Amino acid sequence: MELNILSDGSVDFPEEELDIFDFCIAGIHSGFNQSMEKMTNRIKKAMGIKKVKIIAHPTGRIIGEREGYKVDIEEIFKEAKNSGVFLEINATPQRLDLSDLNVMHAKSLYGLKFTIGTDAHAKVSLPDIRYGVGVARRGWLTKEDIINTLPLKKFEKIMKEK
Repeated sequence: MELNILSDGSVDFPEEELDIFDFCIAGIHSGFNQSMEKMTNRIKKAMGIKKVKIIAHPTGRIIGEREGYKVDIEEIFKEAKNSGVFLEINATPQRLDLSDLNVMHAKSLYGLKFTIGTDAHAKVSLPDIRYGVGVARRGWLTKEDIINTLPLKKFEKIMKEK
């Protein structure tokens, strides 16, 4: 389940009902004009929600359309490490969010692990995964750094932790 992170850092689904899901992905889809401090705190608050295990497209950029929103990516990396939340490498060709430089930095300084997601809304977009793999490779990640390459039992175990 992908949840929307609202302007105050809460999500668009009652937190007390999130237990019906194994885990949730959360991302910002509106309210892009907040200050850096508010945007950063918004994402960090969502990372503290028990069932949120992945933050989708963490900088919000759409290549050729809009810059990423103002966010202190260093603080997001620190919070990801502290909270056990994974960051998505969004493989949509228009996003490629996080960038190769972001993932290289996050891995080398914080030891973060990532997911690669296509953000596919139709099966025709599933092959876009190759673009996310390209970002990961350019960021010097290996399959051990990408949690959705793990065997199912190991993946399920990791997603239950937090």
